[in-house]
Amino acid sequence: MKTYDQYQKEIIEMKARHATELAEITKAAEAAHAAALNTAREQVAVMAANLGMSTADLLGASGGKKNKGVKAPSVVPVKYKDPETGSTWTGRGRQPKWLEGKNREDFAV
Repeated sequence: MKTYDQYQKEIIEMKARHATELAEITKAAEAAHAAALNTAREQVAVMAANLGMSTADLLGASGGKKNKGVKAPSVVPVKYKDPETGSTWTGRGRQPKWLEGKNREDFAV
């Protein structure tokens, strides 16, 4: 029967083997993906040439969709302020406890 240390050694060896195999498979998958992309690019170029166009004409000058970017969050002005603590509320979201059961107009900024 094997000892605990022998099993631990086997586990470490297996992990090393699997890490090497995973790296090889990942590298092969990336190479296959790159080859598929190149084939697709060549096919698009041939189709564009058959139509008498360039790939830039076919896809537009930018080469595809334009990135609209990220919209900056809008700043909402404060509508209500607690005179005792200075806490503010924009009127959005859950109503604060200091305003519950009271007239909002009394706290309007």
